[in-house]
Amino acid sequence: MKFFRLYQKELLAFFGCFLFFCCVSLFLSHLLIQHYKESFLENQAFIINGILSEHPELEIEVMQTLQDPNQNRDLSILEKYGYTSFDRLSYLDYVSQLEHFTTRTLFFSFLCCFVLTLLFVLFFAYQKHRRIQDIHDYLFRVLQNDYQMNLKDYREDSISSLKNDLLKVTNKLRNMSERSMDDKKNLERTLSDISHQLRTPLTSLTVINDVLSSGTVSKVDEKKFLTQQREQLTRMEWLIVTLLKMSQIDSGTIVFQEKEESVLEMIMEALKPSFIPLELKQIQYDIQIDTDLKCVMDFHWTVEAFVNLIKNAMEHTGREGHLKITAKDNPMFVEITIEDDGVGIDKKDLPHIFERFYKCNTKAESIGIGLHFSKTIIEKQHGVISVSSVLGKGTTFTIRFLKGTI
Repeated sequence: MKFFRLYQKELLAFFGCFLFFCCVSLFLSHLLIQHYKESFLENQAFIINGILSEHPELEIEVMQTLQDPNQNRDLSILEKYGYTSFDRLSYLDYVSQLEHFTTRTLFFSFLCCFVLTLLFVLFFAYQKHRRIQDIHDYLFRVLQNDYQMNLKDYREDSISSLKNDLLKVTNKLRNMSERSMDDKKNLERTLSDISHQLRTPLTSLTVINDVLSSGTVSKVDEKKFLTQQREQLTRMEWLIVTLLKMSQIDSGTIVFQEKEESVLEMIMEALKPSFIPLELKQIQYDIQIDTDLKCVMDFHWTVEAFVNLIKNAMEHTGREGHLKITAKDNPMFVEITIEDDGVGIDKKDLPHIFERFYKCNTKAESIGIGLHFSKTIIEKQHGVISVSSVLGKGTTFTIRFLKGTI
């Protein structure tokens, strides 16, 4: 059944030609029979006219003899004159004409059959050659990194299957090529970002080092410069580590290990780096999360994302401010909110705060990658992050992890 399905058109064309040849043969046979009848009647008429011209009185007897189906079929009289063999009969004009006509007709019939069969074979051979040439042209253009040619073929045969398989392979190669180009661009952008962001702290460290090397700095100023130097080094370390992590995520080398984790444990782990700064600024924090609430996530990377979000909220909140973290569950997603009563975000900055290296006017010393880093981690885990803010009143980050994404 598979063979008939794959070569359905060829078989239909073949049977069509076969039926055509049969019809032609039947038509030619009909012509031969008609020609034979006419020749036989002409010969009979010639013989009868010859007999009746000599013996007109025998007209009735002769016609009765011709019409009698039981008439004497004795061929002995023909043997007397040597006309019993087929070779001798060929000397008769009507037999000779019939023989020549039959020969020509059969020759013409076989010639037509041969030519039509040859045309049929050549036509399908040309069709297959053209389709194979299409595959050759397609592969040549693919080697030239041109993927615009359409190779789709909806016929059901071996060549169509080959075309569809080649199209699948080509799509994979194109996707791999595009990913490779994206990886190169990401690497180039990361290196450029690192170079650009390190230039300022390196310049600051160079200046501090020159001042300290001059030997004219008092003990008090020396301690202050050393503190600044340590801050710049810490900032550089955080910047390099964060940018490298972002490049790993962008290039797809990091695989998130998603499983059910406790939301409260994740938040408490993310709060650890901020405990001392929160205490120094006397910021009160309130955590309202059910201990049984769980969410599908990669615990380590989600902690990384929330460390930046909490750090951002803390840095934009003044002394004796308030920080509130809540979580709730519904059939579609787990929602976590981080709310502060800090300086807020201007409306013109709000659409851009998740962009890479975007800096708000409210905090000039910000590098501008923390929020982008958090957004990238959350979205890689099928999550959604949004922000709402009122200038002078505070900011709320809302994170939703969709369910059923494992």
